[in-house]
Order: sequence, then C-alpha cells, then structure tokens
Amino acid sequence: MIPSSQGCYKSLLTLSAIFPCLAHSQPLAQISIATGILQQDYREFSASAPNGIFNQETGNLNTWQIQANYLPTLSISKLNLPLYLQGQYRHSNGNTQYDGSLQQGQMLIPFESTTKNNLQDIQASIGLRLTPQPVQVVPFVAYVDHTWKRGLSQYQETFSHKSLALGVSTTWQINAKWEALGLFSVGQMQSAQINVPQVSFLASLGTQIIKTAQAQLAYGFNQHWQLALSANYQHYGYGRSTLSNGFIEPESMTKQRSVLTSLHYIY
Repeated sequence: MIPSSQGCYKSLLTLSAIFPCLAHSQPLAQISIATGILQQDYREFSASAPNGIFNQETGNLNTWQIQANYLPTLSISKLNLPLYLQGQYRHSNGNTQYDGSLQQGQMLIPFESTTKNNLQDIQASIGLRLTPQPVQVVPFVAYVDHTWKRGLSQYQETFSHKSLALGVSTTWQINAKWEALGLFSVGQMQSAQINVPQVSFLASLGTQIIKTAQAQLAYGFNQHWQLALSANYQHYGYGRSTLSNGFIEPESMTKQRSVLTSLHYIY
C-alpha cells in the first residue's frame, strides 16, 4: 500500500503551487509484512482435449510478503517531484490438484495427481504522487521478476518471466483512522520460458499481457502502526512453445486470487 504524504498543500491550481510545498514536507517510509492465502487456478489448452482443456490445477497456497515504501521528493532545478518508490518480495508454496490428461502418442489418458508449487515474485516500482490527501493518485511503472517451480509426479518444470507494467494507485484517507486503496496495472511479459532439466527441454513462451488489481482497507492504531486487509487478483497466460527435443508446452492461462492480512510500520 502507499502511505499518505503529510504535506502542507495550499493550492491545486498549478504544479508550481504544489511542488514547492512538497519539497519542504518530510518523506515517509513504510515497512509491511503480510501473510495469507493465494488461490491458484492454472489451465493448459489443447484442441484435441475435451472442452479444449488439457488439464486444470487448482488449490490454495500459503503466501507471505514483505514490502517497503519510500516517499522522497526529487528536486530538479526549481522543480520538486514527489516520488513513490516501492520494493516487494512475495513467496507462495503449497499443493494443487492436477485434473486432466496425459498424452501418449495420439491418445489422451485421464490422469489425476498432486502438484507441488513454489512461486517467487520480486517487484520494484516507481511512481509520481500527483495529488495530496484525502485522495492521493499515483501513476507508476513496475518491474517484476516471476519464477514458478511446478513439481509434477514425473519431473519438475520451472516457469519464469519478467514484465514491465504501467498502473495507477489511489489512496483515500477516509478519516484519521481508516484508509482505503485501489490499484490496477497492465504489463507486458518478457523473457517467458519453461525449463525442464530432466528431459533437456527449454523453450520460449512468448510475450503475453498481465493484468493486476488490488483493493485494501487499513486501520491505523496510531501514527506508526496500521493493520490492513487486502484482496488481490492477477491474470496472465503463456503462449504455446515450439517443438524442442521432442516436447511442446501448450498454451496456458493462470488466474490468482489472494487475501492478505498485513501489519505496517510507518516512520
């Protein structure tokens, strides 16, 4: 989440009226730790499979996250830019249920199993705080490095991608205690690939779109401590790979929904 700035805004008529005031306000920093549940819904597609779905994996994963926000003001000549900086690390792990098929030659054999999942996301964001309290709007750019280790019964697959996203975050200071946040971003996937060392399979998975949304409500116990509840949604897919060493990775889609409880320290 983005902590609200404690500025001394007097006017919103011109940028020159806003930025000098920000330049004299104290920057805020925030560290937060979160834990919760991530619902994983992964599907692979094939034209030869019933309903076009080759397999589906669903389940709830345990997830935890650490995040740091910093609100400095960058001075360039006579222009003061109120920035928003964020770093985030998230880790999720747990089992999902594999319900689908195995392909042997031209035949599809029904198959059910348990998949082990280990997901890691590292994100860095930079934005510009356009408006002050009570409603603060922040357009931002985010870079994400994602890794998913998918442990099947036969072998382990590692999916990975990097992405660059554009988004906007809005924080509403409802009153002295309550604060609400909404966030939406759209990104372009880069360097997506699958790696299966056991069968020497390494292939590119294309450049797909990633959509992310978040809603959060936070309660402030005092000027330093907040407790928050957030709901998050992410949607992305991987493209079909080319033939490599006798294997092809089908087109897939992932939907992730998570609910997190977080503790924030603001200073």
